[in-house]
Amino acid sequence: MRSNVICIFLFMGLAAAFPATGEIQTFNFKASSYFIPNEMLDWYQSGHACKAVGFELVSVETQEEDEFILSIIRPFNESFWTSGNDLYKEGEFYWESTGQLMGPYFNWVGPPNLGDGQRCVRYQLQYDLLWDNESCQYLSRIVCEKAS
Repeated sequence: MRSNVICIFLFMGLAAAFPATGEIQTFNFKASSYFIPNEMLDWYQSGHACKAVGFELVSVETQEEDEFILSIIRPFNESFWTSGNDLYKEGEFYWESTGQLMGPYFNWVGPPNLGDGQRCVRYQLQYDLLWDNESCQYLSRIVCEKAS
C-alpha cells in the first residue's frame, strides 16, 4: 500500500508541473528548445519530469548557451537544476542528459564541493546563478531541453 501512495503522490506532483492543455511554452536557442515547468522538484524527479514531455534536464555546453539560459531563468529569482552531477564517480562531473563529461565550458562559483553529499549541479541563486553542486534531494526549479 505504501508504495502505491508514493507512486500516486509522485504522479500527482509531476502532473502539476505541466499545463493541463498539453501545450507548453518553449524558448528556442539555436538547435534546442527549453521549457521551465512550474514545480520545484528534487534532482531525480526533475529528470523524470522532463522526460515525461519528451525533454531532458538541461546540459550546458557553451558560454553562449549558458547566457541564453540565464536570460530565461533570471526573472524567476530561484535556483534551477541542470543535468550535471558526479553520482557515478565523485569529482568527475558529467551531463546526465548527454552522458558527456562537463567541459570545456564551466561556470562554477568556485571549485565543486567534494565528500559532503553534494553531487548534483544547479544554477545557485545565492551565487548569482553560477553553478554549484548541492544535495540532489533539495527542491529547485528546473530547465528542460530538447533538440528542435
